[in-house]
Amino acid sequence: MKKFIFSITQTGSNSHWLFALFLLSPASVFSQAYSPSFKTTFTINNDSTQSLNNYQVLVILNTAAPIANSHMQSNGADIRFSADSCNPGMYYDYWIENNINTDSTKIWVKIPQLLPSSSTTFLIWYGDSLATSISNFNNTFPTAFISNGNDSILSGIIIVDWFQL
Repeated sequence: MKKFIFSITQTGSNSHWLFALFLLSPASVFSQAYSPSFKTTFTINNDSTQSLNNYQVLVILNTAAPIANSHMQSNGADIRFSADSCNPGMYYDYWIENNINTDSTKIWVKIPQLLPSSSTTFLIWYGDSLATSISNFNNTFPTAFISNGNDSILSGIIIVDWFQL
């Protein structure tokens, strides 16, 4: 596995977001009716010389502040991610791993493309009080391997985007 160096910069007006970035593997895009009230723009810089297509990135953000201000549902069901040129309608697959309503909520997002030596801007949308959750582990990690401890012996080359023993 190659190591890539990235930086992420907030360009929106909401200063309560904190981000960290890690890459794992491939992504898809889907749509659903949705009416958010808020959006924040973020930029990911791919400092590598390789194009990275359909990669999951770990986003760590503060959801406590927007929840406390009644800008986000307390369970995060109204969170969505999209390209910066997108109006609500086409969203990236994502999965809320844990810690909603804290300053360190972990959300894995599948970004369709990170071009080499360039910046990719995306949006986080929230603030639809009627939205239902579309956080989905299986869509975000379609080739996951999760063991219950009684699995057969694995051999050969196995490519997965989530591995859990």
